[in-house]
Amino acid sequence: EKMATPHNIDNKRYRSLIISIALFLSLIGALLAFTFYTSSLLERNTVLIDRTNQVANSAQAVIKDLFDLDNSYGEDTNSPHIQRVLERLEQDTALITSSIAALEQGGTITSVDGKSYDLPKVNRQSQIKVTEANNEWRLLEPKIQAYLKDADNVMVDSSDNLTQAVEQAKTSSLFINESLDQLTDEVFINAERQADTIRLIQILGVAAIFAYFLI
Repeated sequence: EKMATPHNIDNKRYRSLIISIALFLSLIGALLAFTFYTSSLLERNTVLIDRTNQVANSAQAVIKDLFDLDNSYGEDTNSPHIQRVLERLEQDTALITSSIAALEQGGTITSVDGKSYDLPKVNRQSQIKVTEANNEWRLLEPKIQAYLKDADNVMVDSSDNLTQAVEQAKTSSLFINESLDQLTDEVFINAERQADTIRLIQILGVAAIFAYFLI
């Protein structure tokens, strides 16, 4: 048998060292990749929480504006007050419709700063709350649209459409607000759980890298 020469021993040592460094760098690379992925996930969860809050606030604003318009019926539709309320009602109605669809399907939404985000799909419990809110919204939204169609046309009497929208809002508002409040809580709790899991994995990853370095 050939005796191991110092040259061969050195080669084995270098090879072992290179493999060890490569594995060490792979661990660091995997942790960095995971951190990059989770930062993106946390950002999407933040947008999801923000959007559920926004939908809940918009729903309350819609109901408030309908009651305001009902109390102010007969006021000049060209007045700054009525025009401002009608514009806000139209914007909030469109936002709720598009946002609920995105929340249900995990679709794309555009934030106030113009950036597009893919919303993560909500879990089963949150999905139930979205569906509950959407079912009530589908009863209210067509009545709002029917009113808005001729709301600022002085030649058309829109009092009946407004009355129908207000009556539906009285029925639907409680269910919509309750479902959206519960949805917001669910989404926030789930995001917190995800964040805790991510922190735990990152701590374990750093500990594994440090332990490997010491070994």
